Amino acid sequence: MHSTITHPRTLARPLTVLVLAIGLSLGAIGCRSLPDVQPFADSTSAMRSTIKAAGKTAVLQVSAIETPTAETTTLDPEPTTPLAKEIVRNWQTRDQLFVALSAYADSLCALVRAGNDGQASALKLAESIKSLASTVSSAFPAGEPAVTLVTKSAAIAYGAIAEQRAAKRLHEAIEYSNPTIRAVAALVAADLADLRRLNARSEGKALVALDMSMEDLPRLNDLHAERMNLQVGNASDRATLLEVGELIALETQSPWYADYANRRASIIAQHRANDAMLEQAALALDAWAKAHEAIGHAVETRSAPSLQELQRITSELLAVYQAYRLESAKGS
Repeated sequence: MHSTITHPRTLARPLTVLVLAIGLSLGAIGCRSLPDVQPFADSTSAMRSTIKAAGKTAVLQVSAIETPTAETTTLDPEPTTPLAKEIVRNWQTRDQLFVALSAYADSLCALVRAGNDGQASALKLAESIKSLASTVSSAFPAGEPAVTLVTKSAAIAYGAIAEQRAAKRLHEAIEYSNPTIRAVAALVAADLADLRRLNARSEGKALVALDMSMEDLPRLNDLHAERMNLQVGNASDRATLLEVGELIALETQSPWYADYANRRASIIAQHRANDAMLEQAALALDAWAKAHEAIGHAVETRSAPSLQELQRITSELLAVYQAYRLESAKGS
């Protein structure tokens, strides 16, 4: 009976190969480059551009409605009415807010692109968060709960990253910054809701102005009021009801009423389109905050971040704005 003796060197070869393979695999993971997060900056820039363009469209819209006989010769008309001036001020503020968001997104992407996933990058991100919070907070009255939340969360993040050195890598700094980003997104979204209320005011004022400009409308309104006071069950009112109904039909089939109905529908369509765009912008902000969290996870795991939702909603925002601009052009 022959015994087989395995030489130690024979055993060492496969073990050596296995150890080298594991080492190379771990080394490849460790050296894997940081993910591409440029779509985050691109989407933020698209949001900013859309909001800026929408502001110009809103001013043109109000100017066309409130002063329909004036000819607009510039894309940046000087507001002539109190409401138009208020709209200009409000949209300029929103543009500044989105400029700040875009600047922060560019800064974050530059840090990720540089590939230096260390404390130096974490400190730079802390400075960017501090700058973003300062810009956003300065656009609102101090003391408001939402503003206070932004400033406090930014102070906590900055303290942890820059002063306590709790974040020694970029993904940790992003994690500390997430509450501030969520607070900023919520604050700007709430601010867009204020713009929607201003838009509703503009719509109401435009409809009242239209009614006041129609010389034939009081006659039709009087007929409607008369019909409201008549009773179908009252025999003495039946003949009058029939007569008033015929007069109303004549008025609503006349050229002046067709013009009135078209102008009214146009005003409503323009403002509803504006409202839809502002609502979509708020959705984009929520997706923006979620994408920021996804970037932190992607930087930590060296994986591709999930930015599809932000890109999709931003594309939809642009489409909604195009519809708004089209409606405004129809009403010009």
